[in-house]
Amino acid sequence: MPRFYFDLREGTQFTADEEGLDYPDLDAAEREAMLVAAEIAKDQLPRGRVREIAVDLRDQHGLRLLTATVSLRIEPAHSRRTARPRLNPATRPGSR
Repeated sequence: MPRFYFDLREGTQFTADEEGLDYPDLDAAEREAMLVAAEIAKDQLPRGRVREIAVDLRDQHGLRLLTATVSLRIEPAHSRRTARPRLNPATRPGSR
């Protein structure tokens, strides 16, 4: 059974997988890379320290086979410098 390595990138931090895990094929290892990236992202992205989690999948020869990436991007609907217009309660829709 082939051995695959899952290197982790959290923002600017890099952690190399020195041990690896055995999987029956590349498809199984790819699914694991996606699950690992999603699980770590679920814990780390809401904290706001990093905006991107990536898992680089390598084979036993050190060749990078793929990268599974999960990222968080926030795009405000309004400019932070521009105040949102406020409605007068008397003219707000649904008020009488």
